[in-house]
Amino acid sequence: MISFVLFASAAAAALVLVLRRFLNPFKRPGVTLTPLRGPPRTSPLFGVTRLIRLSPNPREIYATWVKEYGSVFRIPLPFGSEAIVVTDPKAVAHIFGKDTFVYVKTPGLRVVTERVIGKGVLWVEGEDHRKQRKALNLAFSPGAIKNMTPVSYDTVYRLKAEWDKLLESSTTGAQVELDMHEWTMKLTLDTVGRAVFGHDFRTLEGNYSTIEEALHVFNTTIPSKLGMITYAASIFVPWIGNLPTKRNTLFKNLSDSAHSILENLLSAKATKENPDVVETGRKRQKSLIELLIDAEDDGLSLESAKRKKEIVTQMKAILIAASDPPGRHSGVPNPVVLVVSSDHQYFSCKAKEWALIELSRRPAIQARIRAEINSAPGVELDWNRLQSACPYLDAFISEVLRLRPSFGETPRVTNEDDILQLKEPITNASGELIDKIFLPKGTKVIIPNHFMNTAPDLWGTDAVELNPDRWIRQKESISGKEAIDEMSASNGRFLSFGQGPRVCVGKAFATAQLKHTDLVYTKIVLAVLLREYSFALPQGPDTAIDFHYSLIARPKVRGQVGAKLPLLISRAR
Repeated sequence: MISFVLFASAAAAALVLVLRRFLNPFKRPGVTLTPLRGPPRTSPLFGVTRLIRLSPNPREIYATWVKEYGSVFRIPLPFGSEAIVVTDPKAVAHIFGKDTFVYVKTPGLRVVTERVIGKGVLWVEGEDHRKQRKALNLAFSPGAIKNMTPVSYDTVYRLKAEWDKLLESSTTGAQVELDMHEWTMKLTLDTVGRAVFGHDFRTLEGNYSTIEEALHVFNTTIPSKLGMITYAASIFVPWIGNLPTKRNTLFKNLSDSAHSILENLLSAKATKENPDVVETGRKRQKSLIELLIDAEDDGLSLESAKRKKEIVTQMKAILIAASDPPGRHSGVPNPVVLVVSSDHQYFSCKAKEWALIELSRRPAIQARIRAEINSAPGVELDWNRLQSACPYLDAFISEVLRLRPSFGETPRVTNEDDILQLKEPITNASGELIDKIFLPKGTKVIIPNHFMNTAPDLWGTDAVELNPDRWIRQKESISGKEAIDEMSASNGRFLSFGQGPRVCVGKAFATAQLKHTDLVYTKIVLAVLLREYSFALPQGPDTAIDFHYSLIARPKVRGQVGAKLPLLISRAR
């Protein structure tokens, strides 16, 4: 079987090379892309994608290219293809503003999206995307998000109860080492289950869940070279994605597990007058999926196969996004990165993991945030106080999101001819200064979010450093620049949530202050945990952090086998 897959992949790769050279479906006589400079091809097969993917810090590669070639340049991709990298803030804002209509997902990526998620809001474009997005926006209204806060608190208290048991049973009684990958996944799945679906997975208490198992395998498996080649080829020859490789099998298992669970949940709600109630000792509110059912009401009954399929598809995207699979990716992106990165980012496992890492690295910041939390009146921050209390915690979370965006790049393809107006002129391949670029239909475009979030021209000379104070309004300047009020991507600065029609639909939930891009869920988690516990890295603040390169890239403590993130927790003093 492996030999057949290898032969089929090699044959497809050769075919792609030939077709790309001679049969460009978008190529039209007399219509050409503005000639641009860019780095040379470092691999005949992969272009520069392996260079980016294998780099411990890909944003540094982009920074080098921007310095040499300007804010817009071309890069070679696999199988002889090319893409245009755009970092000019004016052009970036233009692209996001025309997303889903002029700038769309590539055909190959839409096939992958359909295979993993289905033909939901993440798959559709244009007017269909607008209609489906409208229904999701109703389900994720500020009022609906506000009603999720009590459930979020209650689930974090469950986590606290489990950690207290472990501390009490510890031989030392002073501290215990816990794998944050495992615990943040359980916390997120239980919160999503209760708040979004009105269903309690109870994974924090040790209950078995097929979706947790599927996500665990998905997040820890190391892809083979064959799997990487077949995936790269499937971007251009979509049917290769159906070959029985280990990678494709994992995608199918994840999709099937999510579909089975969610279809059963939806069927249960269709047959009950009163859907499952999540008991928290508080007034019962509708779950988001109930609101989505109401919003998706198009005259069809909930038992309708068409309507059920549409709702299950949207639910699946939310559930899979709970694992926060987006990681660093290159010109051939991880499909799940693209599946959940732009429209869906509700409860970010990765954001919490990086927040805890950075707090463990910086005891002084951890102590400052804890003091701020303890000075806030009351045990919990209710919705109103979540908007204003603990500004330094807000600033810290914003810095984590800025430096560790959930998706490193935003790839698109032009659906029609377009012109990019630039904020600053660049030198083209002919040595001429230009301030606009013509993009013919079919041009691949990549926006490197990780670079934009750390560009010195936009963020100052300390752009790559974690500095929460840059987010706090002050009269004096920060790093020689005025303090930043709001980091919106309308100016091409802060791209952790995407922007335009595909801006994260959970951004309202992800917003501690509705005018700032801070994760309210992460704020709730940290507000509870930092009041109770201190966090430290096993070998001290300078413990080396690597990435576990699986189907996604996750932080891990150097020397650990697999995606392990052990942290030491103890009672806060």
